[in-house]
Amino acid sequence: MRFFTKLSLSLFFLFVVFLLPLVSFAANKYIRADASGDGSDWNNAYGSLPDTLNRGDTYYITDGSYGGYLFDDALSGTQYIYIKKATATDHGTATGWNDSYGDGQAAFGPIKFKSDYFEFDGNTDTAGRYGFAVSGASSGSNVLIAANHITVKDTTARADGKARVRVFEIEYANNILVENAEAWDTDNDAFQVQNVSGITLDHIHLHTRTDAGVGTHGDAFELQGSVDNFILRHSAIQWNGQQIFFGGAGDHTYGSFTIHGNVFYGIDTPSASWKALTDNSLAVLNGPI
Repeated sequence: MRFFTKLSLSLFFLFVVFLLPLVSFAANKYIRADASGDGSDWNNAYGSLPDTLNRGDTYYITDGSYGGYLFDDALSGTQYIYIKKATATDHGTATGWNDSYGDGQAAFGPIKFKSDYFEFDGNTDTAGRYGFAVSGASSGSNVLIAANHITVKDTTARADGKARVRVFEIEYANNILVENAEAWDTDNDAFQVQNVSGITLDHIHLHTRTDAGVGTHGDAFELQGSVDNFILRHSAIQWNGQQIFFGGAGDHTYGSFTIHGNVFYGIDTPSASWKALTDNSLAVLNGPI
């Protein structure tokens, strides 16, 4: 009996040792715009987000200018990748840290989410001072979400007045949260939501369109295709154009909508702004507007 017990223990430990190289341990990595290290601490920070990100890891980013980025890393179960603005009170290791690294914004070019399970967190929830800023698209959109289980928060995004550039474009996606976010300076849609199930827009601030001319559609929220479990709450929608547009003719399916606790203002043609809602017979305005 003792022989078999020792044999079993030996086999168990051999099994554990064999598995250890396969186990992924979460780690913090560090990015500073003027650095060129291996990301291990602030003295040896990466100069930008590396091309390949590790599932489970948190990537802290200082103030500075960074390029556009495509988030397309392979999945590992339901493990997230966390992209986080470093601040004086939340920056991971203290090694090499300077509070001046965390008192401004990290500015990105256009960002795209093409694989699941990411959290993009500006880590400062004060409107006008959000930790992440996104701009620079010459076409398409500045923030594209075409994946599932994506969170974008504490982020300001703008289209720089460029013709036909959307601010947020969310398509063919499930379980999306956009929270504490601003959309600025577009003559196009602030948000286009197409074929999405499960989206919450919470504490959103939309600023007046650059161009209210009839040549550009320019809705605050344009909904297309199949949209279900849509929540818009506690937001300020300053928009001189149609505020919520439900795509009309064609293959469109609208499910559950909850719109509450918002303020809509700056409407130049109120009847046009709400016409789409009444035409679709959706009793969704269940809070103060």
